[in-house]
Amino acid sequence: MISVSSVRLEDLDHEELTLLVRYCKKCFEPLPFEDLVSRVLSGMACIYRFTGDCTGIFILARGDGGLYIETVAGEKIVKNFDALYDKIKTTAAACGARAIYSYVSRPALERLYERRAKGRRLATLWKEDLL
Repeated sequence: MISVSSVRLEDLDHEELTLLVRYCKKCFEPLPFEDLVSRVLSGMACIYRFTGDCTGIFILARGDGGLYIETVAGEKIVKNFDALYDKIKTTAAACGARAIYSYVSRPALERLYERRAKGRRLATLWKEDLL
């Protein structure tokens, strides 16, 4: 069983803050930590803690008619992907979202989505540095 609760930045423990900093650095487009903090404080993104069969945090951010799953980080996530993904969808629906979007940049995560999520691929993101 997995429980989900909304959490404020000031309530995050050291390990959870480390997960957020790591996310900002390894995001498909590195994100200044200050930008993430600003979006959370302004209500444009919310942080959720999950506990139980797997533990960690995820972020839902406002998007076009839905919410974007910015990150899911923690322990035992792959093993419990189905149950956790269901909790994420339930949380997004409770927030009023009509859809959820996920950027999938790692092959292992892409395979999980292909096998288990009921969504569909919309686009492939390409980036070319010019400088």
